Amino acid sequence: VLRQRKADDPEILLLLAQCQTGEKDYDGARKSYERVIEKAPGKLDAYVNLAYLIREHSEALGDIEDAAREGSTEKVADVEPSEGENPDAVPAEDEKTPDAATAGQAAKHDDEAATPERKADDWMNLLVERNPETAEAYVLRGEYLRRTERLDEAEKDSAKALELMPDDKGVLMLAIGLAMDKKNFDAARAHAQHAVELFAQEPDMFEVLGNIERRAGSPEKAREWIDKGLAVTGDSPQLLWSKAVLLIELGDLENARPVIDRLRESRSAYAENIRINYLEGRLALAEKEWAKARSLFESIHATVRERSPGMAREIAIYLRESYLKLNRGDLVAAMEREIRGAATTQAAMGAESIQQLLATGQIGRAIGAYRELLKRDDVPPEAWIDFSKLLLVRDSRIPKEQRDFTEFQGAIDKAAELNPDRPEIPVLRANMLLVQGQPAEARDLLHQAVTKSPGQWALWEQLLLLAHNEKEWTQAAELLDEAEKHIEAKASVYMARARLAVARDAEKASAEIKQIATKGDGMVDSERVFFLNQLGGYALQARDFNLAKELYRKAADSDRSNLEIRLKLFETARLAKDTEAMKQCLGEIRGIEGEGPHWHYFSAALLSGSESDTESLEQAIDHLAKARLMRPEWAEVPMLLATIQEQMGNPAAALESYREAVRQGSRNVVGMGRFSQLLVRQNQQEEAARIIGLMKEMNVPLSPDAEYLLVVQSFREGKEEEGVAQLKEMADELRKAAATSKDYRDSARLSGVLRQLAALAAQRKDEDEARELLDEAETAIRRSVELEPENARLWMLLVAFLNQTERVGRVGDVLSEAQRKLPAAKAAITLAQCYEILGRMAEAEQQYDRAATEAKDDETLARLMATFFLRIENPEKQSKGEAILREMVDGTRPTSEADAAWARRRLALSLSQKGDHKSYLEAMKLIDANLAGDAASIPDKRIKARLLAHRPNRADRATARAIFEELVRIPDPSPSDRYELARLLFVEQEWNEASRQMQPLLAGDDIQPEWLDFYIRAQIRAGELRDAESNLKRYERIAKDPFMVTIILARIQSGRGRHDLAIRTVKEYVDNASPTGVPRANRALNAGRALTNLAKHVTGPGRDAAIVQYLKQAEQYFREYVTKDPSQARILIGFLGEQGNREEALELAEDASNADP
Repeated sequence: VLRQRKADDPEILLLLAQCQTGEKDYDGARKSYERVIEKAPGKLDAYVNLAYLIREHSEALGDIEDAAREGSTEKVADVEPSEGENPDAVPAEDEKTPDAATAGQAAKHDDEAATPERKADDWMNLLVERNPETAEAYVLRGEYLRRTERLDEAEKDSAKALELMPDDKGVLMLAIGLAMDKKNFDAARAHAQHAVELFAQEPDMFEVLGNIERRAGSPEKAREWIDKGLAVTGDSPQLLWSKAVLLIELGDLENARPVIDRLRESRSAYAENIRINYLEGRLALAEKEWAKARSLFESIHATVRERSPGMAREIAIYLRESYLKLNRGDLVAAMEREIRGAATTQAAMGAESIQQLLATGQIGRAIGAYRELLKRDDVPPEAWIDFSKLLLVRDSRIPKEQRDFTEFQGAIDKAAELNPDRPEIPVLRANMLLVQGQPAEARDLLHQAVTKSPGQWALWEQLLLLAHNEKEWTQAAELLDEAEKHIEAKASVYMARARLAVARDAEKASAEIKQIATKGDGMVDSERVFFLNQLGGYALQARDFNLAKELYRKAADSDRSNLEIRLKLFETARLAKDTEAMKQCLGEIRGIEGEGPHWHYFSAALLSGSESDTESLEQAIDHLAKARLMRPEWAEVPMLLATIQEQMGNPAAALESYREAVRQGSRNVVGMGRFSQLLVRQNQQEEAARIIGLMKEMNVPLSPDAEYLLVVQSFREGKEEEGVAQLKEMADELRKAAATSKDYRDSARLSGVLRQLAALAAQRKDEDEARELLDEAETAIRRSVELEPENARLWMLLVAFLNQTERVGRVGDVLSEAQRKLPAAKAAITLAQCYEILGRMAEAEQQYDRAATEAKDDETLARLMATFFLRIENPEKQSKGEAILREMVDGTRPTSEADAAWARRRLALSLSQKGDHKSYLEAMKLIDANLAGDAASIPDKRIKARLLAHRPNRADRATARAIFEELVRIPDPSPSDRYELARLLFVEQEWNEASRQMQPLLAGDDIQPEWLDFYIRAQIRAGELRDAESNLKRYERIAKDPFMVTIILARIQSGRGRHDLAIRTVKEYVDNASPTGVPRANRALNAGRALTNLAKHVTGPGRDAAIVQYLKQAEQYFREYVTKDPSQARILIGFLGEQGNREEALELAEDASNADP
């Protein structure tokens, strides 16, 4: 529209230029601004806008200089004269409007190498040259110079503007701003007070005075000015905003809230959602409500970034603080980059890229980047220290004979020259001597340094490290005594004493740590919290979980908004098996961050305890899925998910989760140990070795489980002697630990290692040694029970051990002892599970019946009993299990809502197996009731989909498909969901899509036989016989039933028209003795059924003859089976009837009837 208007109207051209800027047509905007200036030299905004356009978008502009010189002339030719104007008239010399060439000369555009900044300056100078008596021109150039940090030049323009118009508001505001920039608060006050006298009804004058006093360090005076302004202006929203900000900064939150309410009620621009959320966010931050502050600031950050870069940077600072407090290090980096902004120096950006290289372990490239960085003039002096550290790390990792410290020596000398008093210099030199194998020289160097600078804790700390490495505990204690005389920050010394106590004798360290903790009583809150936090870590190292929990709790109570401490407290409570403490901590985490990623993660951790049932584990997975959506790169989420998937018996999914955790940077030693063990169990030795190598690189002592993994790996690689030696060494270490340890796990681990050694002895036919080792193993597992007699799982492990090692005769005494030592409420339940292990189901049922009386308040009993009865292959018992579930559902048996939901789910599954329509409807009703309470429940969605997937109604199957497709889109979907979706797609004859869903399942190493069985059969039906045969080779390795392999191979051969070969394959199955002990008669029955099925699927040439062959051979096998077992004559009768041989079928039926009236 603007382009269609008159092209010589400066107002329209100015609007057009602004629109072009908004559309990012910067070159078009430049030309429009130049035409405005040409047509109306008094349009001051055009000069300013053009100058900023050139400075900020020069890369998008054409040849600025040529356009300035030539563009206007061309444009003049395009402009039609207005009505009544003589196009040939030549203006008088003094009336001529300077054209672009003149402007270019006046703006000194004669420098071919002029920068965009210089050219922008020239346009601002031209603004003043053309408007020398206009105060606004000087104000605009003054603001421009001020914005580009040229304050002295800006002050000259301000002085000239004051001379021209001393009472102009804009002139006074420039003078005030410049005085504030130079911290000349007296001058700023004078100008501002003069402005207030002139513009008494304008709120921004009072706001300016308030800001001056704030900057001058007089917040109460600032408050007085704002209150005066509010009295004069009648609750100006602008001043309400300023007062709210000021009160928050003063910490007067009680009075800030009503001011924010008044501002909200004003319904002005200052009451918009962005500003209110900003203030509410500041309040939340001041009140340490980190999650609330984060939510409020995040809701406005993107919009503010577009509207106000300064305010956006401020919000980024607040978000960074919130993320730090919420332990969201993954989000901090982005805020730090925004805070640094475009003003970041090249040196700082180079340092950031180096940190990224180091984070990914690329030390060589980081050193190369440092070399380039250190060539710059603007590199900070401490960069040489960091470079020296990096070189020392590199040199310490290469073989001794290849080490060359020349570059390090040069770097540390330069670092010392630029940073002569930094303690890092002697510390680094000492570390170099240590790497060179000269500890005495390193100690001497540090003693000299600490004598010179006794107040530097870093030097004492390095000396202590030397003493620790050499186990010189007395010397370490003496160093601490001496350091305490010189170090002002005593907390560092106290914490070092705790570290010494743990290193010297971890088991006796607790008393000393307790004593040291009392030193925190006189510290300020923030220092005491840090102090107790560190001591809690040392208590953990001493394996005193209760003391660690006590210290962390004190720290947490002193800082009610500290999320990090609560995360540690939860983990410690988990180690101490203190469920109540975990729940309390979880509530506090929720209070700090809401239902954020940490709350979901630790909810999952609580639900996934060692005695968790399937329902709890599924709920834990739901929590982890939500945690991942909130924090996608948090490596501990897939690590915990992997352990849960292992508990649920899904090793394929667990492996993928472990891999993802390691890829994302998890270095959780326990988790990596489990990962390695699972890899070994899945026969993936190479990857297991890589994970163990990664653990070694971390310089963390390997856990007993990881040590054991090394042993297993030796055996796997055929290094039996080495493996036996490692296993014996491990057993010796565990014997020492278990002899004095009060941790039951040490004895349990010893029992496991001894059982392995016993098995090896049995393989060597050394029965005496095997028996001795098993005796010792039994003693060890009994010792673990003695240490934790109330741990039901240990009693079950002991019973399982006795059962598996043919020592069942001792079980009776164990069960009697368990009955005595377990709490009454737990004894019957534990005994019931022990009898299940022994296969004594009747006695297990008796114990469950007893538990129903003695442990009726146990929350787990109903689930255990229902599951027990449903597992028994007996309709009467299964009905009893269903009855328990119905009691849980209808409320006649007291139960929690979570247990009631589980019961509805379990009952629905049981009903679905009956196959009748009535049971289906009831099952759907139960699941829909669960979904009504929690529409996002993954377990209920899964069951609903499975119920619908087997319905004859196409619409029901479409609903099932939609649910399965939703389930496979969540992070780490269940393989069973993907499998069910593939089966459903195949039923709907969408083979390509079904195949696509199967690919992830078949790509792993832990393929389930039923997956391959289904996929190969589907490939056969789709005519993909070559691929089916290839997959059959994989299936042979994992199939539990050789007959299934026979069927599939015969189907492939039949599909290729090799019917004779298919029959021979089936014959070989029947004729060869079964490795699984299936009798020949039963193999014949299987073969007959398989051949009958093959006959039904024959296609192509020779179809009729092939069918005859299959049926003839099938008939032989059915006759063989019936001959062996005449009572099964009905099988042969049915076959003959189907083939039209009714006469013989009737005779056989009559004979059978006579034989069994």
